[in-house]
Amino acid sequence: MNRKHLAAVTGILLCALQLCSGEIQLIATCDIHGNHKNFARLATAINNYPEAVKIDIGDLFHGNALEDVSSGTPMIAALNTLKYDILIPGNHEFELPREEFIETYRQFGGSILGQFKIKGLKVAQWRLIERNGFRCAIIGMSDNGIYRDRRFYPHIRIIDEITALDNALSEIRKVKTDAVVLIRHGGDYFSGVPAGRILYRRPEIDLVICGHTHKEIAGLRRGRTLFVQPGAFAESAVLVTMQKKSGKTLFIRSRLLRPERVQDKQIRAIFNQAQKHYSAALDRNAVKISGDFAGRSLAALKKFSGADCAVLDLPELPQKMLSYRDFLNLFPYRNQLLTIECTLKEYQDFCRERVPARRKRFASAAPEGKVNLILVLNTFQLSRSKVFKANHRFRLLSGIERDIIQKEFDDAKTLHCR
Repeated sequence: MNRKHLAAVTGILLCALQLCSGEIQLIATCDIHGNHKNFARLATAINNYPEAVKIDIGDLFHGNALEDVSSGTPMIAALNTLKYDILIPGNHEFELPREEFIETYRQFGGSILGQFKIKGLKVAQWRLIERNGFRCAIIGMSDNGIYRDRRFYPHIRIIDEITALDNALSEIRKVKTDAVVLIRHGGDYFSGVPAGRILYRRPEIDLVICGHTHKEIAGLRRGRTLFVQPGAFAESAVLVTMQKKSGKTLFIRSRLLRPERVQDKQIRAIFNQAQKHYSAALDRNAVKISGDFAGRSLAALKKFSGADCAVLDLPELPQKMLSYRDFLNLFPYRNQLLTIECTLKEYQDFCRERVPARRKRFASAAPEGKVNLILVLNTFQLSRSKVFKANHRFRLLSGIERDIIQKEFDDAKTLHCR
């Protein structure tokens, strides 16, 4: 065989190899909650992968005063600047009024996925994306448990997630794909049914990207399926690389992507401009806190959690007119609702440790023997506690429990501030 023939054969073989191989990268974020500083730094790292499919899995803008007054438009603008491909609304996005919800999500330049229907907004259950000869079907869903209380989302029609998953898979089976990815704002569970039992009967799903629970999962195998989850508050993203070789062999690698030290200039400019635009709304006089505010808030927490007593860890409440910005800053979203069973003495010691000025009122509220206690604390405050440092297991409240309690807590903030 001469050199010309050898070159021709080599070219044909290389072309054939390219036809049966390919690669795609996915970058996923979730539960950012309007953390502008971290997201601007994370954007610098995301921009290092211009060809990656970019996905956000919800709870994008809740928890930030600026995002609250602007209905989340600065974060949507940031995603558009980074050319995000897919967005799933989280449970907190559905707290927007119907008109604001539709108007905000109409501004997104990519695809909105989910198993819900709302008139006036185009929402799909799945999308096929092709990059570098790799065809990837992406199914997007939120957790059905979020919508059990219809008080929160009366304007949304929800499809059962198992039905929605099977409907999407039946359509995907009709097209050629190299991988199937499920993205969910609901953690690695399915309405109380272990994910392994669901996925065992749906072997097409190669990768699950989770959200909502604020956990970081760099890569966790359950059977043949890989689970990953980016961290909350833009403290990390997940970078997934999928490669196909000859035949049907699929290789998946994943790792966490951390924010860079330098903020992305374009993203920072979006947030700075929004701060200037909404400064009047943020700095307006909003509320004056009444003296009985803390007590009524604690009563709401106890009532809807079934706890024997409650501890609310807030700074000293100022008896003055507060701006809207100051009022929201009193209740940082990083606070967690936790429950713990402890003894009466441990409860009393904890109250003395955290709120010595109110120890008598807190201690007298607790029954004898074991105490079912609900705490509103952030993890840093909890780690400083000498009472609950060891030999105690805390239970984070489930999403629906947390939402119901938070709703009543918000009602207490509204009704008893003037």
